[in-house]
Amino acid sequence: MELKNYQTSVTLWHERDISHSSVERMIAPDATITLDFALHRLTNVIENLLIYPNTMRLNLEKLGGLVHSQQVLLALTQKEFLMSQLLLKKLMKS
Repeated sequence: MELKNYQTSVTLWHERDISHSSVERMIAPDATITLDFALHRLTNVIENLLIYPNTMRLNLEKLGGLVHSQQVLLALTQKEFLMSQLLLKKLMKS
């Protein structure tokens, strides 16, 4: 609700009256409190994160190399691009 009021305040900045001043004073504290909460939550997640390398390796092996498909696709795209450039050069010379 406050964000919507703040957006209204921005569009009415030239009409300075007291009706929107409370929203302008409240958005900075609310934003910093929210950021503080998010940072504490992220810190807690990272500090308590458990990593199991063997399980990760097994899961990657189950995919059968699928995680490398983007690299293959990019290589094929680059090859196709180079081939089209060569064809274009040949057509330009003809």
